[in-house]
Amino acid sequence: MGFAAERKLIESTFDNDWLNGAYVHVPVRYENIEFIPPANNEPWVDFSIGSSDADAASLSARIVRHEGEVTVDIYVPQGEGTNEARELADEVSRILRNRQISSVEAGYITFGEPDVAPMGAEEPYYKLQVTVDYERDEHTS
Repeated sequence: MGFAAERKLIESTFDNDWLNGAYVHVPVRYENIEFIPPANNEPWVDFSIGSSDADAASLSARIVRHEGEVTVDIYVPQGEGTNEARELADEVSRILRNRQISSVEAGYITFGEPDVAPMGAEEPYYKLQVTVDYERDEHTS
């Protein structure tokens, strides 16, 4: 159990659903993996996971609840409006919204509601950010 298993489960779940969705042609950059943005300012997304607090969720059952946040930065060509970015945000939201996933190694992960925020221009792109909080329950011995 731990953060490596958490990352593996979250990334593989997102990757599987993204590759089987309507936007399979839009590449995903994962943390610390070599990535070259597509040519001609084509859309792409940047996926990251941030872990934060951990507290005892139950003393009797020895459950530790970890909190974290998935951040997906969406990059689309600047000057072409926000519709494409918002369609990609809808897809990210569809994949993660209120979803529950689990594995023996990672424990149980429950996602909340996505938040979408415009981040503005990052030449030559326009950036929209989707964040989704999650909790991971880990059984300790």
